[in-house]
Amino acid sequence: MQGTGQKVQSQDNQYRAALRFYNGQGVLCPRARCDLGVKAKSPAQQTGEIIKKVESPLLKFKPSVVLIYGDTNSSLAGALAASKLGISIAHVEAGVRSGEGIPEEWNRKVIDVLAEYHFCPTMDSFQNLVWEGLWKSNSYLTGDVAVDLFEDTESDESVLDAYGIEKNKYVLATIHRQGNTDDKHRLSKIAEWLKTSDNAILISHPRNSKMLKEFGLEKQIKSKIRPAANYAQMLALERNARAIVTDSGGVQKEAYMSKVPCVVLREKTEWKDPVSHGWAVCSEIDYIQANLEKVISSEKLKPYGFKRGRNSIIKILEDNYGKTIQTKEERKKK
Repeated sequence: MQGTGQKVQSQDNQYRAALRFYNGQGVLCPRARCDLGVKAKSPAQQTGEIIKKVESPLLKFKPSVVLIYGDTNSSLAGALAASKLGISIAHVEAGVRSGEGIPEEWNRKVIDVLAEYHFCPTMDSFQNLVWEGLWKSNSYLTGDVAVDLFEDTESDESVLDAYGIEKNKYVLATIHRQGNTDDKHRLSKIAEWLKTSDNAILISHPRNSKMLKEFGLEKQIKSKIRPAANYAQMLALERNARAIVTDSGGVQKEAYMSKVPCVVLREKTEWKDPVSHGWAVCSEIDYIQANLEKVISSEKLKPYGFKRGRNSIIKILEDNYGKTIQTKEERKKK
């Protein structure tokens, strides 16, 4: 396939990531061409199902290169399917490492091994590829497409009234990683903190919702739970929070870019700048409140380090495959 037009295979998170290339600068957002529709199963079953389902559109569209975003099971499955078909792979967020050895980390490493192009969001991620012996001539320090999405999206402030909260008077919590939700002890401790906090709210997620019910914890924090939010609503919640408690890599970055203190419910994080600049702290579940107070009062450096990535990636692809991505203005001229 000539040129760098993009066909989007959607498995929720991946569709949102794909839009990062197109939001802003008059570029049209594509609709998902194929909703894979794979339901929640064990990681191995889910990965296998996605590999089977993504093969057909890959054979149909015959792309020159497949863009793989991030570290999910969908990302791993897409990379494996493309690799088996001999299609070049470009990994967006290549080289990102936390050192925890969590499933997402292994997904990233496998994708980086398979990828012909590495698009690294930070200098740390670029250096990780060098240290691991994965660096190649097609490894680039491009910047982060999450920054494009963050800076180009207008937040939906109406969500504050809908959720019954006021600016700078609440702590936003998001919990979705398997290590926190599927461990009864850890989830109980998180629920205990939510229950005793005067101003914390928890955004519902399929995984935390399921496990709170399964462990019998939902009722005690029911008043703290708010419905799932779309991206524009999440930006409003993040930008107006007093602080954020999360296990999400994306939310960590958005907190940093919003200049909002953040407690990360993980032993380590792949995003080092927010921690070294005083905007984030990794925390064990027994010390959430203490670390929350610590990060709110700590000295902080002006946020820097995350740069836009969309245009750099598009240019690299256009240099190698030609240009078919068109702006709205270019479309109108035809």
